[in-house]
Amino acid sequence: MRSFLAALCFAGSLSAGPVIWNLNNVQLADGTSITGSFTVDADTNIFSNLSITTSGGSSLPSNNAWVFYSGPPFGGWLNTTTTAGILVVDSTSPDLTNASWMTLETVAPATFTDAGGILQIGQANGGICTNSTCTTGPPIVNTGSGQFVSAVGSTPEPASLLLAGSALVWLALRRKKL
Repeated sequence: MRSFLAALCFAGSLSAGPVIWNLNNVQLADGTSITGSFTVDADTNIFSNLSITTSGGSSLPSNNAWVFYSGPPFGGWLNTTTTAGILVVDSTSPDLTNASWMTLETVAPATFTDAGGILQIGQANGGICTNSTCTTGPPIVNTGSGQFVSAVGSTPEPASLLLAGSALVWLALRRKKL
């Protein structure tokens, strides 16, 4: 019976895949409030489903049309072994001149993982792009606070279901032999 419970607990605890990260109490120094979420699959380093809204403050417009920035240096997101963050703009135009931009980065060392958790935001910047590729544009606001917060989803991936099912079949066969 103990082996059955151990196998069931182990199989039930397995979960991986995309994780939704929420912005918690994110605010720039000028009072701009930033809310929303995005999805990260740390195994493939793919960020998606961006839904961010800014409001209040004076550095960034009240806006809910933010998109991941697709240009250099890191193409909209950063998830290395030491730091993680997102870079977004409020325009999908090929010419980003005068578009607003914003970065939110973790306190090192912290990265987005499939395990979820809480990551402190150590740097939050916002500004206006001064050229078409948004590679220049000094920050209007360069301090902020808040957290990236996520809980691992309760939906196990197919491999976990297969493992759990295999454990149950093995236990059933073992029980019949006894």
